[in-house]
Amino acid sequence: MRRHGLVLGLLVACLLWVSPAWAVIARVGTPVGNNVGASSSVSRTYAPTEGNFVAVWVVTLNTAPTAITSVTDDGATGGSVYAAVFNDNYANNTNWQVALFYTLSAKASVTTITANYPSASAGVIIVAEYSGLAAASALDTNSAQASGASGTTQTSDAITPTAGLNELLLGYFFQNTNQDDFTATSPMSLVLNQNESLASGANLGATDQLVTSTTGNYTAGTTTAGAVNWDAYIAAFKAAAAPTAIRRRSKGPF
Repeated sequence: MRRHGLVLGLLVACLLWVSPAWAVIARVGTPVGNNVGASSSVSRTYAPTEGNFVAVWVVTLNTAPTAITSVTDDGATGGSVYAAVFNDNYANNTNWQVALFYTLSAKASVTTITANYPSASAGVIIVAEYSGLAAASALDTNSAQASGASGTTQTSDAITPTAGLNELLLGYFFQNTNQDDFTATSPMSLVLNQNESLASGANLGATDQLVTSTTGNYTAGTTTAGAVNWDAYIAAFKAAAAPTAIRRRSKGPF
């Protein structure tokens, strides 16, 4: 009888234990983009929900390009804090600079998001907002720069997300051959295409995949109608841990 009580107590304890869970990642709002001529910044009006994750895709054109200085916004108490995943010269023409920035937690009252650079350049920006991302150390892994010439298929290098089956994958694509839009390759989805305004032909493309369905290697892919020179990247971000409730164990046989 004592043994039966012990087994029952162990079963009850197991049932009362709540396994860790992950928040559901979702793209929220409507992604937006903008382009400008010669200027020291490119901005886009956008008002994210306080506390949400915001991704910012940027490209600039200058005969002597330098790294994009920063991404900022006009949110409360000095604005949101943005970090760069990468900030590189475009492989096919170093007059271009390509970068992906993000903030883990948008401040209250943001209305405008701005990419800043040290000299007058043409600029392109894309902004997208997500919920359900970790509030600290969310960047899991990202690829190195991948590039190609005169192709209609663009594919990033592979990454292996480490945090399990619930991550946000962001793809970054740029081409300076024409203004063909990028079409996302499944299971990626298109976030937005944004043309550049001054060059004879250039386009910035953003893609995402909201959750990974299986463990393993992942790439970001797109296609274009015509052959283009291109750069591609992919980055993975971890979900927030969902709140868990642990109920008190009722009095048992031990």
